[in-house]
Amino acid sequence: MGVLTSGNYTTWKPQVSNAIPVSNNMESSNFLNESTSDTMDINKKGLMTDELRLIFEVINFVILTGLISFCGMITNAINFIVFLRQGLTDSISISLLGLAISDFGASTTHVWMGLCINPLFAESGIPFNSPTTQYITAGWPHVCFSRITSSITAYITFERCLCIVMPLKVKNIITPKRSFFVIMALYILVIASVAPAFYAIRLGWVYKEDRNITIVDLVYSPNGVNVENISLFFNAFSNLTSFIFVILCSLFLVNGLREKSKWRQKSSSAGDNNSSSRDNRVVKMVITVATVFIICYLPSTTNYIIMTTSEEYSIIGRYKNAFHTAWSFLNVLEATNSAVNIFIYYRMSTKYRQEFRVLFCLKPKDEK
Repeated sequence: MGVLTSGNYTTWKPQVSNAIPVSNNMESSNFLNESTSDTMDINKKGLMTDELRLIFEVINFVILTGLISFCGMITNAINFIVFLRQGLTDSISISLLGLAISDFGASTTHVWMGLCINPLFAESGIPFNSPTTQYITAGWPHVCFSRITSSITAYITFERCLCIVMPLKVKNIITPKRSFFVIMALYILVIASVAPAFYAIRLGWVYKEDRNITIVDLVYSPNGVNVENISLFFNAFSNLTSFIFVILCSLFLVNGLREKSKWRQKSSSAGDNNSSSRDNRVVKMVITVATVFIICYLPSTTNYIIMTTSEEYSIIGRYKNAFHTAWSFLNVLEATNSAVNIFIYYRMSTKYRQEFRVLFCLKPKDEK
């Protein structure tokens, strides 16, 4: 199993973990020359060498993901402030506020993850094994926020679908108060689904014979691997479900927008025109947010499918270097998804743009 007994718990070694995207960098302990015998076996290198994989991980995780996520922390903090200032008077504002919070959390955990993987930080004499401890301090928290982002995006697209299907009743069905409770419920459900991982894995003092020191590292509680698998299952299921749901709702929204445009060209009053125009702008903005989400998460969803069809494409399989490298690129896309919404809101929402300019004391623009 690749574990060492330590008191009542079991010290986790990178090669025993089930494949989970955000934990792919746990084996970065190789940066500290803690390679196990399997990493020395040329037959298990697969499509690339350890050195090439290290280069990609440093570029993608430490540099690109770190920089994008740091910007994401700033942009989502701005989104949070703008939505609060403009008032949570409608359901879409409440949903987007919840999305900003989850994206901020996803960006923050990405920054910490990149720092832990950074060889300079890992070798700086810190009293803990940063490449492995980030699995529970950054990896699983990122999974949590990322799944919340997916769930809220699915809810926002579903809400807009109801606006097309039941335009006269939707305001009575999806009220600001109900949207608030839905967003809170999504947070609670996702947090509950990853909670078993935090029971299964803990931080503890571990003696390293090869370095003759005791440092903080990961330890598994008794039967921890099986308990963690519960969270892994819910993570994979919710990721795939949310992704498919967002695609279906987005296609419906695009079709509904076309039909509504044709209907509006035939007959509509000036008052209805203004109201319809505002609704269309919101729908277009939601479609854009969903499209960015689909583009950024499609590769990772595809990678999940590949993982289920090939045992060698995993954290300990023959193609583990390709596995880690692929996830390093995919984390760049996830970081991008969490950081770019501010540009969509500013470009497509008049209300957001006006409040944004007031917040930063910019000269007001004449809006149509």
